[in-house]
Amino acid sequence: MSRNQMPPRRNPTPRKMKPSQLDRIEAKLDALLDILAEDVGDEGVRYDLDGNPLKGGERDETQSLD
Repeated sequence: MSRNQMPPRRNPTPRKMKPSQLDRIEAKLDALLDILAEDVGDEGVRYDLDGNPLKGGERDETQSLD
């Protein structure tokens, strides 16, 4: 193999998950979503993914998202 060539990448075979594992994951996601839904402060302040408060009001739904 020359210096500029990369070895072929191996893709691992995805593991098969048991239905009980999927049920546990789904239950944990449901609990997390419930907690996040309750996490809106008393003032109803909403935050972006970085934890900064969102500014502005409701979006005018007659305007496009472009």
